[in-house]
Amino acid sequence: MLSIVFTRWRLLQQSETEKLLSSAGNKSFIVFPEDRMHPIKMQTYLPQRWIKRGMKDTFTDTASRGEYLAFQLGVYALQDLQNLHINFSDLKSKTGKTINAKHISCLNTNGTDYKEEPLVKVVNVKPGVVQSMWCAVDVPVDATPGIYTGKATVLTAGQTPQSINITLHVIKDVLKDGGISNPEKQTRLKWLNSTLAQENTVIAPYTPLQVGDTSVSLLGRKVLIGKTGFPAQIQTFFTPEMTSVSSKENNILTEPMHFHFIESKSQKI
Repeated sequence: MLSIVFTRWRLLQQSETEKLLSSAGNKSFIVFPEDRMHPIKMQTYLPQRWIKRGMKDTFTDTASRGEYLAFQLGVYALQDLQNLHINFSDLKSKTGKTINAKHISCLNTNGTDYKEEPLVKVVNVKPGVVQSMWCAVDVPVDATPGIYTGKATVLTAGQTPQSINITLHVIKDVLKDGGISNPEKQTRLKWLNSTLAQENTVIAPYTPLQVGDTSVSLLGRKVLIGKTGFPAQIQTFFTPEMTSVSSKENNILTEPMHFHFIESKSQKI
């Protein structure tokens, strides 16, 4: 029964897809703008929401100041695509304010590597495959609230470029953490290009190891070393909720670590 239902769905989906593709003309690819709340997962099928919506050349969303606003451009290849990449224009408001294009990027092709150097990736797509191109606008904290418009131009070698009109409504709220407290909005994608820990330093709130004659301390924990070289005690200073550190230690071990050597007859040596 399940196989029959799937077969019917597949035939219906194929028919709807063919109907949509018939309106693509001689395009080598189709671009489907998609928001961050609907991550593109299927690579060989078009989502039903795209088929119902049809082909669109606009993307509209809302962001707070300081927010890392992720979105997707789903590229469905009708021909072999080489060196797929995206160029962004500045976003401008009617009052003359601008969000510079340097604050907009495509994570698939550009970023920062672990050496803090520019990272460039080449994306090629085979016919019949959906490629999700994750993009983001890192809205400046000092951006003036308003409606900004611009373009994302999708390019590939030897093919006609296609443009998506972007409309971004920047509200007056400020997100000091960039929105990372709401990971369901894909705000932590910004961490992919993080330059933290490039230097040999300890990142707050973590603290450097403190090494004494017979102890090693770190954030919320302490290890006491016995004469044998094994831990004599392991202490934690975290509260039961694991949300803060107290001044009172809690011992983990009931006695210092040591070995008991026993013969086969259960006699201690």
